Amino acid sequence: MERWWVPAATLVLLAAGCGASPDDCGRCDPGFVCYFGSCVPDLDARGADADADAEASPEIADTAEPETPVEVETGAEADEVVPPPDVADDVPVDVPIDVPVDVPPACPDPVAHDEDGDGVDDACDRCPTIPDPEQRDGDGDGLGDACEARDPDLLSHLEAFAAFLDNRLETRARWLNDGGTWTPAPDVVTGSSSPYGANRWLEARAGNPYAVEARFRPQDAPRSGSNYTGVLFGVQAGAGGVAPTWWGCFFEWDNRSLSLWRNDGRAITNVAFAESAVEDNATPRDTARRLRAVWDGRQVVCTFDNEAGGHGELAHPVDPFTGMSLAGMGGLRVYNETTTFLSFVLYR
Repeated sequence: MERWWVPAATLVLLAAGCGASPDDCGRCDPGFVCYFGSCVPDLDARGADADADAEASPEIADTAEPETPVEVETGAEADEVVPPPDVADDVPVDVPIDVPVDVPPACPDPVAHDEDGDGVDDACDRCPTIPDPEQRDGDGDGLGDACEARDPDLLSHLEAFAAFLDNRLETRARWLNDGGTWTPAPDVVTGSSSPYGANRWLEARAGNPYAVEARFRPQDAPRSGSNYTGVLFGVQAGAGGVAPTWWGCFFEWDNRSLSLWRNDGRAITNVAFAESAVEDNATPRDTARRLRAVWDGRQVVCTFDNEAGGHGELAHPVDPFTGMSLAGMGGLRVYNETTTFLSFVLYR
């Protein structure tokens, strides 16, 4: 509160000029009072006015010095933005440090099965047999990039998908068997044959271009001699359900080799093979593996990979004058081997 004080000497002088009556001043200006015949400032009124002014003027009452002085740089360094000390130098200051992980949206109508274990339900997975949690689809055709052929324009959808389960995604085409034993179980089917071959194919015909794929794990101890597991394509069924002609991409256990074979109804012939082993000899029997055959109308491409990182590929041009059509059905084959198949896919 602001107070005005009148020195005692002044009061004495004022008092000396006062009349006999304390109110004998005539009329004083606003803010002044008569004091023994002289007009002096009204100290009580000025104090009340100062308090009222402070309450009515927040600009004045709240003004305070900043807690931390602000340094302003000039010259060339004035345009540099210095990040806070707890932010790495290579992180832009306008980008949040904690960026949420890109999580695929929940599947609206799931089947409660995830064949490739990538966190995306099979019902919403653009590539249900190859892990692709980000679900990339560069050409927007509905088939995930992970399942595309080398030419992304070649394939566009899953014609048939078999995880060997009883759900709405499972292909309704009929499976036909020829030789050996085929034992279905939830999520797998196991084929066994010794010493000859055994075939199982899906009654769904395809023309070029198309691809077939099988995921599998060899079982039990290997038998003496060659042990083949394969994916068939171009299957032409004969009378009585027998499959007299087919093409197939095969993995052989003993040599860890990848090869292309064909059966023309008279003989089974090795058409082509990869020049080197497609996996290390120390890879265990029960490692998950994949075979894929792609037919584009000009050549057959066989690819192999396993969950340990093994990979192999071979390509073979097909002479159109062979008299054999590669249009047909796809399926599975074992030769002198026992193999559990995890899934089968027909791509178109």
